Amino acid sequence: MLLAVSVAGISAYRSANPHMEFFIGDLDNAEFARATKALGQEGIRFNSSTGTAPYSIFVESSKKYQAHSAVATSGALDMGTMGIDTGGSSSAWESSVERLQKADARYWQEVEQQLSKLHWVRSAKVIARAPTTRILGRTPKPTVSVILNTRGMHPTAEQSQNVGSMVRMAFNVPEENISVLDHLGATIFNGKSNNQLTGNLAFQRAFNQDQTESVQSLLDDIYGPGLTKVRVSGEWSFVQKETVGESVNKGAVISERTQKSKTPTGNHVGGPAGLDQSFGAAPTQPIGGSTGPSPATKDDIEKKFAVGTQTTHQVENSPVLEHLSVSLTLDASLQEQADALTDQVKSAVGFRTERGDLMSTHTTTFVGVERDAEGAPVAAAPIEAPEPPNAMMTTLIERGVELLAVLLFFGLLIRTMKQSKNAGSSDGGSQSRAGGAMTLSDLEDGEIEIDPSILARKHIENLLESDPERVSSLLTRWAMGDQFYAESK
Repeated sequence: MLLAVSVAGISAYRSANPHMEFFIGDLDNAEFARATKALGQEGIRFNSSTGTAPYSIFVESSKKYQAHSAVATSGALDMGTMGIDTGGSSSAWESSVERLQKADARYWQEVEQQLSKLHWVRSAKVIARAPTTRILGRTPKPTVSVILNTRGMHPTAEQSQNVGSMVRMAFNVPEENISVLDHLGATIFNGKSNNQLTGNLAFQRAFNQDQTESVQSLLDDIYGPGLTKVRVSGEWSFVQKETVGESVNKGAVISERTQKSKTPTGNHVGGPAGLDQSFGAAPTQPIGGSTGPSPATKDDIEKKFAVGTQTTHQVENSPVLEHLSVSLTLDASLQEQADALTDQVKSAVGFRTERGDLMSTHTTTFVGVERDAEGAPVAAAPIEAPEPPNAMMTTLIERGVELLAVLLFFGLLIRTMKQSKNAGSSDGGSQSRAGGAMTLSDLEDGEIEIDPSILARKHIENLLESDPERVSSLLTRWAMGDQFYAESK
């Protein structure tokens, strides 16, 4: 009695609280309503996630395949035809405006399917407004609005920019006329905002992350993981600089003229210095007939050059690193090596004092580090790789399973052939003779004689199924007789 009561209690509890398994997820409001309706019509109990979309559905583990059949049969999750080739027929009474609207809608669906190929986009809704050419007045600009149903994540700056580029190329509209939002109303892409600022911030963030990860990996490999923490932050200048300079170049010689002149010199004896030269007196010959100094010569060279100017225009658009800020935190066990670690980190990040770089080093006791009785950190035991399976044993198991499957197949085949042969030789023969049925083997062996009446009836039945009008004419002719047809002719 106690066992029966226990079994009944456990069965009642299991029936009231069945084990639920994950059935399907990532459903929007419409899909969730259709799927739950299909499960309710089949009488399948289910649980669902709380909150807003996307939803997840959990069903009983014993009815999971029945739930799949119910949803598939009802077509709750069928998307239907979308895109340019919809397979539908257009009405001949539609106006040109209606046909144009349908063509635009099909093209929008093509863009929606393209956006849905992104792994973080579940579905998309696109609406584009094409400009209408006006004879008088200003033509409005084309605009595109997109709503993306994301899979619980916000895209990065690069992903948002790629979505804007895809929409711009698909509709050939300027970026400032594109607006992309997610299902929560957050802006993903807005062409009117300054996208360059987002790109600069992404560049600076990527630089900080790359420098931090590379230095942290270096310290973990040398001193062990969990004993050092480093953060690198760089401030960049993204100002575009333009330089215009002008220089004078000395060109080739256009003309050259050389003029030579000689000035005679002499010695004068007696009188005031410079008297003879002043009155134009002839110079006196030196005593003893010796010659005086040779006359002075002078060469005047005149050259003319072609002078030109050169203008240089230089544009610098590359970002410039203004200064670095490095924060290094060490475990207390590495306090004696703090100076060496500081110098090592400075060399790794390219620290420059003249640029105004800053670095701070702190020492503290890290939480979560396993230590011994003296407080020194204990290195984690290396993870041993599992032993590879024996190749011979793996081969024997695989081949043994294959051989067993082949033997079972042949056994079932032989057993089926024996049963069919026994049934055909005993009960099958008598039943076939009683019911008028026959087999090809019986006809070949000559064990069954063909009854003409049964054969004729079979022919008539086949003729009734294939050509009933011909049977009607034959019966009428048989009933009226050949004399009637002869007289009618």
